[in-house]
Amino acid sequence: MKDAINKYCQATFNGASEPLIVDMGYRKFGTKFRKGDPVIFTKNNYEVDIQNGTLGKLISVTPDEKKGSFGEVVLDEGRTVLLTQDLLAKLDLAYGITLHKGQGSQFKRVLVAVENSGLVDHSWVYTGITRAEVELHLFGAEYKLISAITGLSAKYKRQTYLADLLKEHIEPLA
Repeated sequence: MKDAINKYCQATFNGASEPLIVDMGYRKFGTKFRKGDPVIFTKNNYEVDIQNGTLGKLISVTPDEKKGSFGEVVLDEGRTVLLTQDLLAKLDLAYGITLHKGQGSQFKRVLVAVENSGLVDHSWVYTGITRAEVELHLFGAEYKLISAITGLSAKYKRQTYLADLLKEHIEPLA
């Protein structure tokens, strides 16, 4: 769902913007990114102090051969990073992101899609609600939201073999 939302929002709000074209010298190829897109890094890169979940905006799609970059991203914290081949491989659109990626962040407006998923429980709903600073919209099946709020958290439903293993290994020692 996230990818579909990202494609739709990009086409609607930024579809006419200049695309990011990667020129490898021997071959050019298009990417899904356009100048002005909100973006998120999906993996850590400690060399340039980027963590999984870092948000930013693609501000340049002009390659700089001397610096080995394809463009620039200004991070939400205000710092600008050059978009290298390594960083480009760790980049995704961020018109819509998962709650998992949004943990620890706040946003003016939050839209929470309540899906029919085992991940949707009251702690998940709480996480979604507490990301919003000004405006919150929950959409999806009402019964699923009620079930998530009133049901047991996933951590209580989890079944493991740990208790049996401990009993098996501890009882012989007693």
